[in-house]
Formats: sequence, structure tokens, C-alpha cells
Amino acid sequence: MNRFLLDNGPELCSNITLLAMLPKIHRIHFKSVTSTQDQVREHARRDEIWVGTADTQTFGRGSRGRNWQSDPGNIQLTCALPKNQVGIATVSLLPLQAGWVVVRLLKENGLEKVELKWPNDALIDGKKVAGILVEQSPYHYLVGIGLNVASHPPDSSVATPATSLIAGYPHLKKRELENSLIQQLVAFFLQPCAEEEFLEQWRREMNWNRKYRVRGEGGTLVHPIDVNAQGHLLVEDSKGARRWLISEYLETESLPQG
Repeated sequence: MNRFLLDNGPELCSNITLLAMLPKIHRIHFKSVTSTQDQVREHARRDEIWVGTADTQTFGRGSRGRNWQSDPGNIQLTCALPKNQVGIATVSLLPLQAGWVVVRLLKENGLEKVELKWPNDALIDGKKVAGILVEQSPYHYLVGIGLNVASHPPDSSVATPATSLIAGYPHLKKRELENSLIQQLVAFFLQPCAEEEFLEQWRREMNWNRKYRVRGEGGTLVHPIDVNAQGHLLVEDSKGARRWLISEYLETESLPQG
């Protein structure tokens, strides 16, 4: 199996200030792998931070066990964060945090139209550019991220239309984005988190005017109202009935209004 291992080398941490702040990170890369999530789960040792990346995944997965298309030129990575080092008390907020880090990174690189879709997808003009899967092992939280840089699946193969960065943002390069994403993920997750302050920042990145369909409910159309301290989403349907979503999946329905 082709791979290499870096321990906080210059390829991982190019920013000197950030390098000084970050703890030791073990990084492993695969040319081809079934799933970075599974490989990092296997390699990560207790109290150690591990990051796995791959050129391609043959069995990448998204939320609820769905397949995630993982082609060369795109980012597919998993970060294993020790549970005893993560600076958040409410575990259900972890997916929201990961999505927020991705969106903020893209905005820092000039993507003003990028937005969050609850709980953690990143959209550009209503199309999915990144997806996140958060799982647990006995000692780690496993944060898996797929970011479409060079390609994306055709609309006919996915429920939510997809897009990639290559057409509108050709200046963004996979390796630089990947390294920045790893740095920011680790730095953000390991610092103490003021949860209400974070949620206020998360709300600013969500498009509250967009409508969605709840998967598996016969096309139920809802629009989001608010998110609570556990990361659950309050939605309202066309009849004015409101309810909290906890683990449901939303599919994009319309462009934002106004």
C-alpha cells in the first residue's frame, strides 16, 4: 500500500505561528484506499492526532452510509481527534463545527457565495461542494471531509445537485487547500469552544431563505427557522407547522429568495 507519514513537517504546517500552536499530528497518505475513515480509525492511537488523505477512495461514504464519489483531484480526508482533547462539551455540535470550518476556509479563499446546509454540507449556488461525516471510535472523533475541487458527480447520480471548484475558482489548488483545512480543523477543534458564540457564527453562514425537502418524507417541503444548543434544526412546513429535526437529511429545493 503506497503511503507516506509526516509529523508536523513543512508540507503540513506552512504557517509558522500555527505550527507553533499545533500539537504533533501524524499524517498518512494513500494513493488509493477503500475509505480514509476506516484507515484512520485503524491507525490512530490513543491520545494521538491522526490525519489520513487519499488520491482516490474506492468505497468512500457519506452520511447514512451513502456512497461518496471520490475522484482524483478532489480532497478526501479524515482527521482523528482525541476525545479528551476536543474543546467542546456538546458532541452533537461537532458536525456543525466541521461544516463551519470548511465554509470559512472557502470564504477566506474568495468564495463569497458559499453557504452552509444543515448540519454540515457546503453549498455554492445551492449545489453541494463539500460533505462531512463525523463518527466515533473508542478514543477519537473521526471527522471525514470530501471537497469537490477538480470534479463532481453528475446531477442524475445524487439527490442534491453537486458542483466543484475548478470551473469558477481555478486558482484554488488541492494541496494548498488540503493543508490549510487540516491546520484549521485541528486548531479549531482543540481550542476551548464558547458554544453559543459559535452557534451565532454558524447561523451567519446558513441561508435561512432557502427551502428544502426532507428525504424519505414524500417530498415534504420545509424552510429553516433556527438551530438550538444541541445543533437541532427548527423547520416550518407550508402549513405553518413547526418541528425540530435531529438527524434527518435535507435536499435543496429552491434558490434563495430576495
